[in-house]
Amino acid sequence: MTPSLRPASSLTKTRVAQVPFLNCLPFYAHWEPDASMELVDLSPRQLGTAALQGHVDAGPMAVADFLRQSDRFERLGHLGIATGKEAMSVLLFSQRPLWQLAGEPIGITEQTSTSGVLLRLILESRHNVLPARYVVGARHDVTAVLVIGDEALAASRGELATRYPFITDLGAEWWQWQALPSVFAVWTARKTLPEAERKSLTQSLSASVVQSLRHLPELATPLAGALHRTPAELQAYLEAFTYRLTPFEERGLERFRQLATEQELL
Repeated sequence: MTPSLRPASSLTKTRVAQVPFLNCLPFYAHWEPDASMELVDLSPRQLGTAALQGHVDAGPMAVADFLRQSDRFERLGHLGIATGKEAMSVLLFSQRPLWQLAGEPIGITEQTSTSGVLLRLILESRHNVLPARYVVGARHDVTAVLVIGDEALAASRGELATRYPFITDLGAEWWQWQALPSVFAVWTARKTLPEAERKSLTQSLSASVVQSLRHLPELATPLAGALHRTPAELQAYLEAFTYRLTPFEERGLERFRQLATEQELL
């Protein structure tokens, strides 16, 4: 459920989005917001909507939403969320292989922004597969379902994988297609946020990531049971992410922007 939000401009506190996924936890685990900031839980899609409506000042914004709102938001350094050859938590569960999904309905989780665009690029531009329709929120009466984040981690070991036995990692598909990393989110702040606040937030988040990567078992172990994974598997999952984007990840981001713009998906 989307939290009740008021326009950010009417608040005395800076509202910072907290995406409640394991792969976002390194940004928050060792960061103590000061009294001028307020954290609010938002899924990637909710964050994009809240940003558009002026209800949030900063957060790890889905790349697709940032590209749509770059006139109002700017990046916080090179902080973001990217993966190399596999994403492991951006998964399409289907009853048939990708190339047999032409003319079929596909469900898309309500949580996603970027991954929905990525799915369309992979199906329509890479494989020349045109589904009958994409249905946000559908889990039944569809031939495939896109899920992300912690839900995808758990689902690959659960009932969804039984109903939809073909599992496609969209990060792996992107890598095989473009030989570039997948960038799913970038940390952004509203351009009207004072420069001192943007700088302080960037430094705090960067420091939290450094500390978190030194103590990954502490992040992974408490969630192992709920996600149907071992602590070692979750630690390996977190180790696969890049949280400070290098020129290589930036190339992947730019290529995504180019393709999505060409296909009018932004």
